[in-house]
Amino acid sequence: GGAPPVLTGGDWTQALAAWARAALASGGEAHLHAQARATLDRTLLEVALELHQGHRQNAAAALGLGRNTLTRKLGASRRRQAKPEPTP
Repeated sequence: GGAPPVLTGGDWTQALAAWARAALASGGEAHLHAQARATLDRTLLEVALELHQGHRQNAAAALGLGRNTLTRKLGASRRRQAKPEPTP
């Protein structure tokens, strides 16, 4: 395919801004940046793998990553998901 769509803002960045405002205003997110980056990475990896039928090398290339980097990021994402949430 051709060039990817240019990220110029729109709905997803407005939703991100609203989420960040709410999280920062509530004071409840000590690791907001890390959480946002992890969510972005996980979403990009999952979509790329879905579009490339699970073929890691093609998914990695589509994201501008090496296959080993994609595999490492997948492992890190899965480890974060497996951690139980602390109870207040």
